[in-house]
Amino acid sequence: YTGRDSLRKSYIWDYSNRYPVAEVVNADSSQTAFAGFEYADAIYNSGGWSFNYSYNSSNYAMTGSKSYPLSSGNITRSGLASTTYIVSYWSRSGSATVNSGGPTRTGKTIGDWTYYEHEVTGTSVTVSGSVYIDELRLYPKGAMMTSYSYIPLVGLWSQSDPNGHITFYEYDSYNRLKLVRDEDGRILKRMDYQYQQPNNQW
Repeated sequence: YTGRDSLRKSYIWDYSNRYPVAEVVNADSSQTAFAGFEYADAIYNSGGWSFNYSYNSSNYAMTGSKSYPLSSGNITRSGLASTTYIVSYWSRSGSATVNSGGPTRTGKTIGDWTYYEHEVTGTSVTVSGSVYIDELRLYPKGAMMTSYSYIPLVGLWSQSDPNGHITFYEYDSYNRLKLVRDEDGRILKRMDYQYQQPNNQW
């Protein structure tokens, strides 16, 4: 949709179409794709990407609980308008190959995971390699994407901003938000729930 500020915004839904997993500013849905590999399946078209969704892996994950091993098959997107796009992702143990090229920017490394961006031009995108990837984004250069993962029926699990920085959310045994951490594990916010004691004085 286009808001009063004249900025176009589009949304990508997943978790069986229950939750928005990406918000894109300054682009429409025909120019975007996102996969966090949590609930992707053939019915919901895997966030705009095409890949062998049955190979989503729970062995490793940067956000959520799953990632995708590229050794199981390439990830593709076709039918795009001819322009310049950004393809970004977190990868375990090295970068992927996008349209036969390497990354144009290498970002932060957290544990075994590193953030990569590729700048590609054309009407189709192919992501290949032998690494595990997570948070795979596609959007036109000049647009901004924010992506999300969820704990179903509980709340937000992570939020990744347009620069790829991640905020994580933790919950207590009553499914109440307990901690908010940055991608390095530092606590940004702590919730303390205290119930008011009844006043028995008359």
